[in-house]
Amino acid sequence: MSMTKSAKFGRFMKFTAIALASAFALTACGESAADSGNGADATGDDAPAASGEVITLTGVPAEEAAALVSKFELLMEVIESETGREVEFQSSTNYATVIEA
Repeated sequence: MSMTKSAKFGRFMKFTAIALASAFALTACGESAADSGNGADATGDDAPAASGEVITLTGVPAEEAAALVSKFELLMEVIESETGREVEFQSSTNYATVIEA
């Protein structure tokens, strides 16, 4: 059974929307600047991201993993420039493993 181009695009857009929503939801689960002790005060002053932690995006490809990586390159570049942290992409074949991580 072959999917049409429109169906593939719709499936990709759904996956992208879920991935972005997950990324934003997980961002809200982190420590606030006031709690982290990184020198930022509670007045809203931006402190540089001095943490060396790597941000990991994980995807479960429907077809080729290499194609999925290329689709996330721009998002990874934007996150790196906004946070000052390295972003890496991992591909997984098991959706449940991605959710548990």
